Amino acid sequence: MLLNKQILIEGIKENIIDNYDGEKPRELKDIDELHDVALFAQINGITIEEYDVMYYEMLSLLNTDGEDILYEINDFIGDEFETYYGDPAFASAYDYWSYILG
Repeated sequence: MLLNKQILIEGIKENIIDNYDGEKPRELKDIDELHDVALFAQINGITIEEYDVMYYEMLSLLNTDGEDILYEINDFIGDEFETYYGDPAFASAYDYWSYILG
């Protein structure tokens, strides 16, 4: 087994951070959206979409623990990309601290 729940979650989180463009990512609505995001997650430099064994393991995890994974990813998005001090200019902690620290 190449994937487990925690490895998949960490890969999805890294994918979200790597594709951060300054706009707060929207929370995922359902397992189908989670599937689409998880396809492009990288585990040890291999994209899940490109490796059949990892793809089928991801499907298995989404079928068994999909709701838990979805909740954890949405919780991560809510915490990591929270707006600061009610100012929309600071879409994330990174934006806020970059401004403060110069």
